[in-house]
Amino acid sequence: MYSHLLYRKLIHNHQPALNLAAMLVLSLWSAVSVWAQTSQSPSSKEWEQWFYEQRQYGLGYIPEDALVKAVDQRDNPATRVFARYLSLSPTITDPTRWFVLGPTGINTANFGAVSGRISSIAIDPRNPSTLYVAAAGGGVWKSSNKGGRWSPISDHLPSLASGAVAVDPFSGEVWYGTGELNFCRDCYYGAGVYRSPDAGSNWRRVNEQSFLSTPTSLIAFDPRNQGTVFIGRATALWKSSDNGQTWHAVLQGVITDFVFHPLDSSIVYAAIGNYNGSAENGIYRSLDGGLTWSRLSSGLPTQSSMGRIALAVSQTSPSTVYALIARSDDFNLNGLYRSLDSGGNWEKVGSVPSDLFLEDGRGQGLFNMLVEVDPRNDAILYVGGVALWKSSNHGATWENISLAARLPEDPRDIVFDPSDAQTFYLTGDSGVWRSSDGGRTFANLNGSLSITQFQSVGLHPTNPNLSVGGTQDNGTTLYSGSWIWEQGRPGDSGAAFFDQSDPSVIYTVANRTSVRRSSDGGKTFQLMDNGIDASDRVQFYPPFIPDPSRPGTLYLGTYRIWRSLDRGDHWSPISGDLTSGGSATLTALAVAPSDSQVLYAGTSTGQIQVSFDGGQTWRLSPSLPNRFVTSIAVQPQSPTVAFAGLSGFGSGHIFRTDDGGRQWVDISSNLPDIPVNVVLVDATRPDRVYLGTDIGVFQLGLDGQWNALTQGLPNTVVLGLSQNATTGLLVAATHGRGAFGLAFGGAAATAPRITTMLNSAGFENNPPAPGMITALFGFNLSEVSTQSFTFPLPTDVLGASVIVNGIPAPLFFVSPTQISFQMPFEVTGDWAAVLLRAVNGEASLRVRLNAASPGIFQDGSGVSLYHGNGSRVSIASPARGGEQVVLLASGLGPVSPSLPSGLPAPSSPLSKTSALPIVRVAGQNAEVAFSGLAPGTVGLYQINFVIPSGLSGAVPLVLDIAGIRSNAPLIDVVP
Repeated sequence: MYSHLLYRKLIHNHQPALNLAAMLVLSLWSAVSVWAQTSQSPSSKEWEQWFYEQRQYGLGYIPEDALVKAVDQRDNPATRVFARYLSLSPTITDPTRWFVLGPTGINTANFGAVSGRISSIAIDPRNPSTLYVAAAGGGVWKSSNKGGRWSPISDHLPSLASGAVAVDPFSGEVWYGTGELNFCRDCYYGAGVYRSPDAGSNWRRVNEQSFLSTPTSLIAFDPRNQGTVFIGRATALWKSSDNGQTWHAVLQGVITDFVFHPLDSSIVYAAIGNYNGSAENGIYRSLDGGLTWSRLSSGLPTQSSMGRIALAVSQTSPSTVYALIARSDDFNLNGLYRSLDSGGNWEKVGSVPSDLFLEDGRGQGLFNMLVEVDPRNDAILYVGGVALWKSSNHGATWENISLAARLPEDPRDIVFDPSDAQTFYLTGDSGVWRSSDGGRTFANLNGSLSITQFQSVGLHPTNPNLSVGGTQDNGTTLYSGSWIWEQGRPGDSGAAFFDQSDPSVIYTVANRTSVRRSSDGGKTFQLMDNGIDASDRVQFYPPFIPDPSRPGTLYLGTYRIWRSLDRGDHWSPISGDLTSGGSATLTALAVAPSDSQVLYAGTSTGQIQVSFDGGQTWRLSPSLPNRFVTSIAVQPQSPTVAFAGLSGFGSGHIFRTDDGGRQWVDISSNLPDIPVNVVLVDATRPDRVYLGTDIGVFQLGLDGQWNALTQGLPNTVVLGLSQNATTGLLVAATHGRGAFGLAFGGAAATAPRITTMLNSAGFENNPPAPGMITALFGFNLSEVSTQSFTFPLPTDVLGASVIVNGIPAPLFFVSPTQISFQMPFEVTGDWAAVLLRAVNGEASLRVRLNAASPGIFQDGSGVSLYHGNGSRVSIASPARGGEQVVLLASGLGPVSPSLPSGLPAPSSPLSKTSALPIVRVAGQNAEVAFSGLAPGTVGLYQINFVIPSGLSGAVPLVLDIAGIRSNAPLIDVVP
């Protein structure tokens, strides 16, 4: 009763309910606009080095500093200090600037949203709410709210291939090592090591004479000696004792892990773990800070059997050291070993699952592994291979927590929060998760990470808001106008495209000869390999294309060409071996759009064959360098004019023929010495040619020079280019930073696109809840900007509407870039399918639906927290211990009695929340007197609670309902 009287005093005597709601909505719109502006400033493993093979072929190696030199040539920088480049600021109407297409999360059937492979994660020890992750091909991303929202901070660096990220515990500097040392086919070479004094706004290269293209495995700061840092790379462990001014290689070999003794940092351990064995492999210990080393052996497996190695040291029992070791022959488990005397003697922990690294009949212990000890309790261990396992009894028994918590495969790292021993972060091939209960449950933190490793992209023939992409590890993905994409099928996916005559049909090749077809727009896929000889020599991602002028005709390249005339139902070979033999394979195919009888085929050994009779006879082209042919594109109007892209280094990279392949002319001109991965000829402007390279996209100018299209596009590998001349859309598929588009007018420039959807209170990426005030951001969402002031709130405003699971949503506000709406109370189920209808088309996304998803309102004046007299809590008017205050929030879920969506809450009876939120102030539980809808408002919740005694200063305020936490703003309190 007291809470009701306090509410009436606050609302009716001091702040009329409707005025308060109007003020809140206006401040909400203002706050959202400010946030939007400031936020702008990716199975089975094949162990061939897929990226490296094609880039090394011909020259025999990848030149040191290749990426830096190529970017230098492209940009001709005046300084080596890199200014931050903000690529998450799309401008659709500018045809010279790329805009983001996502994905910022791929919805999966089993794991929620996934993003991509993360190589490393670091917590700022001075501010543990700040996290950094280094994505395999996507660079460094920063979160200031424990993973609730991420932004890229390294898009402009010469390489976004990531090995390690770390934070200096003394200065807070962020260090980033490029080049991924995970022994995988697409583990990409790097461009050195960088450091940033200002959380990624500016970067400076470290030891550029020695840290070149070689991949980085780790960066470790001595926690007791400021200025001392170790960096592990593929050739050696390096040490600096003067904050990175000078460096010395202190241990030679492929460094895979490094740890400090918890109490004495002069004692350090290092692992040399070349995946297929080496004379140097083993576990090493130094007692003098890395000056001298001894290899440890007592009780360990034979040195020749050791492959990749991971290490861990117990914080509570510092003499206890663990080593997880893979076998060097088949990459399965060699064993988990433990030493109780600082590495002097070792014993095998025999209960570890023997199939820890076994996936699809193959060992993958070269690719990912982890071992960690709980910092509070040395009995609790974690090991990771295909799944994440936990032991609570020193390794005697193990529980598969990936299975129990429904986590994706291939975990990579665990990092514990130094401020909250209950919390740790888990990274892997599908993104990042957080657990605050010892691994029983996990919060998905992938909602704003755009790090998908695309192999290809295909565009719908008429709708600019429908695309399909093939990705590494994260399957065949579907775009429908939102940065959140859907997974059509899991696993690997190479080429992917729509049937241009029936776009409900989608094709992809998972890998090798595994051709798949969907007949329902990507919801389900069937294997379509009838007739194909699976024993053919073939690339892991083979060339797979449609005939652009004959619907249903498909081509697949192995060492020969296979053709289907019935949409993949049946296949037959139309050629013999078109390669030079040996291990050579076909790597590029093209059909002339103007003449289906003209076919081009490129090989892994630099050959191109051309047929003018539909594949019955072939002619070998002369005059091409001995380089891997990555792509062939035929001019749409002339079957004898074609362009060929080459990988590798030390040669030309783009060649043109005007006579059907009899002669090829190098037109590389000013193009940097960098692999070309894909070639596209503009369908409407045959003089306009686009190249996707290892450092972005280039366009051929009328003067024969290549122009870099860098505006809005990160410095990342582009593997796919696709154009729809009808809609005016060009899309680049990157290998680590998602997909980007250019709109050349038409429907592509006016179609609505959704970038993100957030709780309007707190702007967190938690799933929405029924009744929540929700903010939808994007472009072309509405043609006008207007607010709603009548009740019930309208569900259509000048042609703009939002429909959730078939239920129209009440609209507070619409504009071209933002729509604020109430998530209907009537929405049920595990998912919310959100459909935006605008004048110029539709866009949709699908997100998980929570029963509650709390958020605390705040704006430029602070938290929406009020004293009993209606005045706002502030630094000038702090809340006092024992005082009852009123908090405004959103997303607290169902209420009783229930209320139709879009209507203001009544004052009698009051609509109380079904679940009472836990309110924590500075970590202390507060007494909650009332929780429910604020009368006279739509979707606005009010919580009356008592400030705990004994607190002082700016302290965090958090709401918790059923384990879902709100944002944590600071409030001012006095005892």
